[in-house]
Amino acid sequence: MPWTRIAAVSEVPVGAARFFCVGARSVVIANRAGEFFAVDGICPHKGFELDNAQLWDDVIECPWHRYQYSIRTGENCFPQNVYPRDRAEPVQPIATYPVELRGPEIWVNLA
Repeated sequence: MPWTRIAAVSEVPVGAARFFCVGARSVVIANRAGEFFAVDGICPHKGFELDNAQLWDDVIECPWHRYQYSIRTGENCFPQNVYPRDRAEPVQPIATYPVELRGPEIWVNLA
């Protein structure tokens, strides 16, 4: 699936993250101070949807178990960087996708 229109810019206010279904896939669009980011819509921790995820600066937080991921790199920020490695369950990074604004629309490369 190449570049795909996901939403209108107006659907993702500044400081918010929104969940979208795109065919059989899902994606979360985050608006960090007017800069848009796209991450996979499924949390790598337990495989639950990131619908209602919260955006905290450069981090998206899963609503289920509060795992957090960088919207820029996809790396797990919590609990991986908080607890000692022997206590934290290792978590794969979340997939990130390139974003383009085309006029008032948000396009994401899901390839």
